[in-house]
Amino acid sequence: MSWIVHVDLNTESIAPAIYARWAAHSASIALVHVVDGMLASVASVQEQEQIQAGARAALAKVAERAGLEPDRVDLHVGLGGRAEDVLSELAEKRGAQGIITARQSAFGDDEIVHLGGTTRRLLRRLPVPVVVVPPELVAEGIGEGPVLLAGDGHHDARKAKTFATNVGTAVGRETEMVHVFPKPFKPGASGLPAAAWAGMYERYRAQQHAKLERWMSAFSMGEMKVHEVDGDPIATLTAIGRQLKTPLLVTASRELDTASRIFNSSVGSQLASLAPFPVAVAPKA
Repeated sequence: MSWIVHVDLNTESIAPAIYARWAAHSASIALVHVVDGMLASVASVQEQEQIQAGARAALAKVAERAGLEPDRVDLHVGLGGRAEDVLSELAEKRGAQGIITARQSAFGDDEIVHLGGTTRRLLRRLPVPVVVVPPELVAEGIGEGPVLLAGDGHHDARKAKTFATNVGTAVGRETEMVHVFPKPFKPGASGLPAAAWAGMYERYRAQQHAKLERWMSAFSMGEMKVHEVDGDPIATLTAIGRQLKTPLLVTASRELDTASRIFNSSVGSQLASLAPFPVAVAPKA
């Protein structure tokens, strides 16, 4: 088993390589940089060879800075083409467990765009699970808590569960489920006495809990510890991840079509854009 690690040498972040050292455990790692297509297209053969040699040397320095053992690391330089195409093809060829990349902005940055183009397109394609790490991540900042699997009680989560438990097993962490119940109504808007509203809400929670149990049983997740909370999914999952010091939160893709993406972002993409910890989005089975 191997991991594909996207290293953008145009930035100073080595966070993907640092995280790969932790997540990959004893698996092999491919550090990949893709040279800009425009640059590659105008370079002569000799210049292309020089560009590749320079990029490989830079990747070797990244591996050294991240503390990766040389015998576990393969350095790969793609000349031209879209980075997501190169990464996807390499992941398929090697039967990779996942692709690790960094988002564009650090946690808390006041940026309009948090995910770079390559990361956004990888999250749409999902050739394998894609892990998005904050660019400022350091080894000491990797959480000491359990790997978390965010379950919505609706969508197929088999690949997400397998990915989360495999990572947890490899690094010696428990895998736990987090389910966020949306709040369907508020007391002030119901027109009911507080006691009546409380009773309705308890029945709602009981229905949702039973639904979650059926879903977890269908996907053989009944043995997992479950954190059931209500609130806004993004804010709540972020808060729980920080509270539990998770090193990784895994979500399953909803595979939105192009029209749906115009009006809605997936929970996984939103978390990957904003969370202070690594977030993985896994494809549907």
